[in-house]
Amino acid sequence: MSELKIVNKFLPSHCYTAVNTVKKRICLHHTVSSPYSQAGDVATWQATRNVATTYIIGHDGTVYRCIPENYWAHHLGTKLANNAQLNQETIGIEIDAWGPFKKEGGQFINAYGRPLTTDTPIEEFDKPFRGYNYYQEYYQAQVDALYLLLKMLSVEHGIQLEGLNRTLNFEVLPAAELNKSGLFSHTNFRVDKSDVYPARRLVAMLRMID
Repeated sequence: MSELKIVNKFLPSHCYTAVNTVKKRICLHHTVSSPYSQAGDVATWQATRNVATTYIIGHDGTVYRCIPENYWAHHLGTKLANNAQLNQETIGIEIDAWGPFKKEGGQFINAYGRPLTTDTPIEEFDKPFRGYNYYQEYYQAQVDALYLLLKMLSVEHGIQLEGLNRTLNFEVLPAAELNKSGLFSHTNFRVDKSDVYPARRLVAMLRMID
């Protein structure tokens, strides 16, 4: 496993709240965009206000730090009464990936209704996850980088890596569970999200976390 490569790509100040907050948990996302378009992802966030994740992991395993770790932005979007607090306390990590696909007429159609035109690996499930049998497979370099990033953040912020890596439960959790410290998927917070999905490489990595 190669060394962790982190590149600072800080967003404009309107994209986050510059208030130091204690971090209690980490939430994994995927971008629902091309895995080769980190610049496009950053541009999308630049057009919004106080919506972003702290990190994006590109297809080659490069980690882009988008906001300072102790600051915060909205990325969970729950309807819980303590939604703001949850966002403040949670470090968001995006895996750059298209996410779910439908297959129509022999073509893979992405979440925006457009066909896949690049040579991108697809993972197929016999049983649908969140309504989809096909997902863009996360690259091994991304999963390796995520492992190293999780280890680093656990040490730096004193976050015990408990939760998703122990249960491998990608379904919505009760509100009381979401208030705990540890590692989560966006799918643990919202039934309408598919990030992250139980990818074989991701699950194998999660099992390695002690």
